Amino acid sequence: MINEPKPKQCPFLGEMVVIYCQAYPVRKPIPKHPMTASNPCMGGGYRTCPFFKDDMDAEYESAAENREAADH
Repeated sequence: MINEPKPKQCPFLGEMVVIYCQAYPVRKPIPKHPMTASNPCMGGGYRTCPFFKDDMDAEYESAAENREAADH
């Protein structure tokens, strides 16, 4: 009915904004909050990430193949 009390949520249930890496083979949520600001993914350190390097290598190879195909 209209005046029925709402069911209570678990007191340990919380919400947070998460991010994920598109290059990683499994989508794994990474909490995004001030404590993770030092995370290498959030700054220039991402360039040393092996997943980033693999993704960039694949894009470079694809672009090179496209240029080679266009030249012929």
